[in-house]
Amino acid sequence: MNTITKIFIIGASLFFFGCVPKETSPPVVTDNVTVEEKTWTSDQYNYWVTIFFTRMSHDPNVRLRYQPENLYNICKCIMDILSTDYEYDTFIKEFNKNPVHPMNAQIVYDVSFKCSVEETQLMRLKAQEPNPKDAI
Repeated sequence: MNTITKIFIIGASLFFFGCVPKETSPPVVTDNVTVEEKTWTSDQYNYWVTIFFTRMSHDPNVRLRYQPENLYNICKCIMDILSTDYEYDTFIKEFNKNPVHPMNAQIVYDVSFKCSVEETQLMRLKAQEPNPKDAI
């Protein structure tokens, strides 16, 4: 056999083996959305927002810095974070003690600090927005 025949046979065999369908399993479709079961009822959530609002509003420094509407937004932010991070029973067991464990007190402090920074930024943005009544 000459070289052209050998090259033709090798090329034809590569072509035919490349065109043979490969058996593949059908792709498995998984839903990456997790169903989040809320363990907090709206009454429980609102109760703790009210508790945080009441506790924080008794502090004169907080009263001087935030209007009631802004303080309420901070308390809602705190409870939004804590209610997603902790189930209700765990929250009651860990955070409803007297005295609160220092680690848990630090968690609440960190969350409330983060929420107050966000609310302060929103307050500044609202103060910078032009008022339509001031237009000519």
